[in-house]
Amino acid sequence: GAVAAGIVELDDPQQFGEVPRHGDDREPVDGGVIVRVIAPHATVTDATLYASSIAEDEHSAWAAPTVYAAGQRVISAHRVFERLTPGASATLPADDPDNWQRIGWTNRWAMFDPAMASPSTAAGSITAEILAGAVTDVVLLGVVGSQVQVTANGSTVRTVSVPAPAAPFTSSTVHVTGLSISSGQRTGIVVTGSGTLQLAHVLAGENIDLGVTLDDPSVGITDRSTVETDDFGITRVVPRPYNRWIQASVYLPGTDVDRVAPILEGLRAVPAYWIAMDGVEALSCLGVYRDWSIDVQTEDSATYSIRLDGMARNDASIA
Repeated sequence: GAVAAGIVELDDPQQFGEVPRHGDDREPVDGGVIVRVIAPHATVTDATLYASSIAEDEHSAWAAPTVYAAGQRVISAHRVFERLTPGASATLPADDPDNWQRIGWTNRWAMFDPAMASPSTAAGSITAEILAGAVTDVVLLGVVGSQVQVTANGSTVRTVSVPAPAAPFTSSTVHVTGLSISSGQRTGIVVTGSGTLQLAHVLAGENIDLGVTLDDPSVGITDRSTVETDDFGITRVVPRPYNRWIQASVYLPGTDVDRVAPILEGLRAVPAYWIAMDGVEALSCLGVYRDWSIDVQTEDSATYSIRLDGMARNDASIA
């Protein structure tokens, strides 16, 4: 997942008071730390990307009559494709895998790819405005820069410093919370600093509480790397991407089951920013849940378990 180095939290973590257990002998963490999800309203599209300071001009746009050389790159539907064989074709590159290989998103659109295969980069500043619906939180992942501004319809509503990353990471996470940007306004971000700036992913959405973390959350990674030994006994490690995972048990008042269950169902296969414990960055990730199960113990009490799988990462450059 987004294995982060630094984080900016602008509001004090919200906490419940004393939480009844009703037969569950596990204690809420620190008196009841809320499990949260920052849920986007929709994927960023041409219709909702209002403005960006990054031009989409690193390659020429694909054109059907053009004869391309092997290795030549083009842009089609905001993605970069590389020609595998010389020639021309009337088939879109995305539908022509025999002749075109997809390389990734363009620099302008990379910041909206939750897979974070590569970051958007620019010198001096990175600016983007999106129509994201009602926004209470903005999460920026893989940030290299000095300062972040959040804007509403072009007016600055919050300015924060980007924390220095901790080794081995080379970028940071910035989480701006407590915003009140309405659904009719444009949400903007401005990253400034010296040298080459970087932004791996932008997520703007609503901060939703999902219950109270019990005392046994866990975190780890699933490493896709392999160890191969040939017939001569030579062993090689083949590095591959890895995923952060988070496992948490959560308390709910019984009356909250009908609120939380539809929220979780609605987030099926939707990349969101999950926070299992405020203030512990290792227990946060951009990802999707694998599964969840609610145990309704009484009309006043319920618990559920949830497994979160972060988006795959392959190095320490994106935190």
